[in-house]
Amino acid sequence: MNDVNGQVVPEQLKELVHEFFKHDQLAKQEAKLADPLKAKIKDAMSEFGIGEFEHDGVAAVYSVQERTNPNGEKLLQRLRELGFEQAIKTVETVDTAVLERLIYDSEIDTEAIADCFTTNKVAVLTVKAVKAPKTPKKSIGE
Repeated sequence: MNDVNGQVVPEQLKELVHEFFKHDQLAKQEAKLADPLKAKIKDAMSEFGIGEFEHDGVAAVYSVQERTNPNGEKLLQRLRELGFEQAIKTVETVDTAVLERLIYDSEIDTEAIADCFTTNKVAVLTVKAVKAPKTPKKSIGE
């Protein structure tokens, strides 16, 4: 592949897109095969109480991790009941629905708040097979 100052030249784009598409499709197919097997292995290792399994140079390790996430509303209520308001902070935030209405109703000039927004560009790549063009349907009487 020929690069110009580290950049891919347009002639290579065709090859790169097809190569990526091929590998992406293979990865998706493999995931469809591997995911159910992974679930079966987890179930079997759990059922038989096996934490580590090795066979023919391949090892599987099964463990159960405990992850704790707070129930925000319930925790806030409990902290208030227990008198620990100092553990609760109030965060001011913009009510976007109200702001959108104010802009829509021309009550606020967008130029007055324009410098309060930043715009980020996000590069997105979607590669998929091109569908064959649809054959136009014939109308009655044609």
